[in-house]
Amino acid sequence: MRITDYGKFWERNRESIGMNGGRRVPVDLYLGNEWICEHLNLDCVRFYTDYRYQQDARRACAKITERELGYSFGPMIDFGVIMDASIYGGQPRFSETAPPVLTHAIEAPEEIV
Repeated sequence: MRITDYGKFWERNRESIGMNGGRRVPVDLYLGNEWICEHLNLDCVRFYTDYRYQQDARRACAKITERELGYSFGPMIDFGVIMDASIYGGQPRFSETAPPVLTHAIEAPEEIV
């Protein structure tokens, strides 16, 4: 089967979610922040540290996926590592080509209080 109307496909897909015993199996498409950064050739550090830049990039990418795949996604705030750093005490480490990761807050068992 060749899909000619992707928008209609995703509409029918949303309708099939929750249809137990139905003939259609819903699919999900996850295009994460790493994919957005790579697809748009973005500055990863800026993407994860500049809220407006992140949201503008997500909107721009959503226009592309809407046009190409009939699939769009809305704005989303990715607290991720920044929130974890505030909870666990590690410092975020940013990379030019990957999402941030936390540095170790505890280096040895003796440091656990």
